[in-house]
Amino acid sequence: MIDVFSIALIILLAAGVAAFSYLAYFWFAYRIKTKELDELLAVVLEDVQAADAAFQDYKKSSDLLHSKGGSDKYLSTLITVITKKLDGEVVLTADDFKRVALDDYVTLYIDTSTYDIVLRTQNSDMSDLSSYLNSKDEDIFH
Repeated sequence: MIDVFSIALIILLAAGVAAFSYLAYFWFAYRIKTKELDELLAVVLEDVQAADAAFQDYKKSSDLLHSKGGSDKYLSTLITVITKKLDGEVVLTADDFKRVALDDYVTLYIDTSTYDIVLRTQNSDMSDLSSYLNSKDEDIFH
């Protein structure tokens, strides 16, 4: 016959196996979640580093622009390029200025694949920007 000591030992062993299985399961689940979080953190860190590098490039170009005469010189160069492109003369009449509404503005895009500058008139409803803002292949800098 099985004595009380053997029954207690069997109960303790069963409880130990159950406790070990329970702890092993949660330890395994914790390791999986930790691995997933580490992978996600690595992706976020890459994005942050890329954004920081882009900001540093922008800051350098902005500092360079301001150190070489500022935005006035850049605007002057841009108007010169436009004027030369339009056969060297642009005539702006009073009617041209009257056709500009208060909510009209010009957006400037830089196509990063060709480095072309695209100037486009817009108004404040922003509907014309949807093709650029919803583009999956983001090769245009706004």
